[in-house]
Amino acid sequence: MVTKIKNWKWPAKLAIGLLFLLIGLGAIIGGNKGVPIQAADQIENHVSADTTTLSSNSDISKIKAVLLNSYQNYDSVSFKFNKWELIDGKKHLTNASVKVVQRPVPMVNMMMTSGMEGEKQYITQEISDGKQTFTYDEGRNWYFVRDTYISPDPKKMPAEAPENAISVFENGTRLPSGGDVELVVHPELLAQNWMLNSQVSIGAVEKVAGREALRLDIFPSEAAKDKLGDKRVYWIDTQTGIILGNDIYHNDQKSQSFVLEDVVLNQKIPKDEFVFIAPQGVPDLNTIHASPLPE
Repeated sequence: MVTKIKNWKWPAKLAIGLLFLLIGLGAIIGGNKGVPIQAADQIENHVSADTTTLSSNSDISKIKAVLLNSYQNYDSVSFKFNKWELIDGKKHLTNASVKVVQRPVPMVNMMMTSGMEGEKQYITQEISDGKQTFTYDEGRNWYFVRDTYISPDPKKMPAEAPENAISVFENGTRLPSGGDVELVVHPELLAQNWMLNSQVSIGAVEKVAGREALRLDIFPSEAAKDKLGDKRVYWIDTQTGIILGNDIYHNDQKSQSFVLEDVVLNQKIPKDEFVFIAPQGVPDLNTIHASPLPE
């Protein structure tokens, strides 16, 4: 039997009206993505979890999201890399062994040899303990020390940063060592710079350093070809977003090749790996100290 509303007493009508009002308000608040704090947390976690699904079917926006958030997907990584690049028609070779810790602060231990093919290769050692970065250059027989500045602004180096400091942004876009190591473990630069105003071709998933890697072919605009080359090829780790390898082409010829090997993620790296000891016989005269870190 159906009871008609007109036969209900007014308290029942009022209760039903309040119920519908509450349901309506809940729908409005729930539809506003900027209001619930939990919604923001869920989106952030969802982006991090999505990195395991990178594939040849992923669209550009998803790939960029993975690159921009790759630093969230591992606590430490160790690897070796081999690189060659053409300089004045001769090959410059670089080999390195690298250990990187992301948290609680970015720390780096890198031992690198480099030099022209067929000539003596010199050693460069760089260690950062999260407060200072120590660089030893065997070729010039010197070492220098730079302060590491943790920037409160994730987009720029503030004016009050110490002179000669190395900026480390909160979102991980800079590492103390910079250079090739930064390219590998923080591919934000790829998403924020080289992919802009470029044609991007998504390739297949291939094996690099024993890991699944998505190939991206990037064709810079005409205006940027002198600086960036005709084409850049990157192999992006499908689980973390780190760059496992890249090739650069100028005038349709490969001018640089870079590839990782022996990649190990999330291993426990002892703190004493990030303690710098100056090699015997290296003079202290060329040590450069930046201003003290701000309190």
